[in-house]
Formats: sequence, structure tokens, C-alpha cells
Amino acid sequence: VGGYLGKRVEFAGGLVLCLIGLNILRAHLLA
Repeated sequence: VGGYLGKRVEFAGGLVLCLIGLNILRAHLLA
């Protein structure tokens, strides 16, 4: 169960980083 939870957390972290990266890219493109 610990390994499964770790994968979920890692996936969620990656998703958040992707969203932040997209927001930064969009901000640069609109600027």
C-alpha cells in the first residue's frame, strides 16, 4: 500500500508541476 500511495503522490506532484509550467509559459506568451 505504501508503494501505491507513493506513486499517487509522485503523480500528483508531477501534475502540479506541469500545470505551474503551463501557467508560466502562457504568462510569457501573453506578456
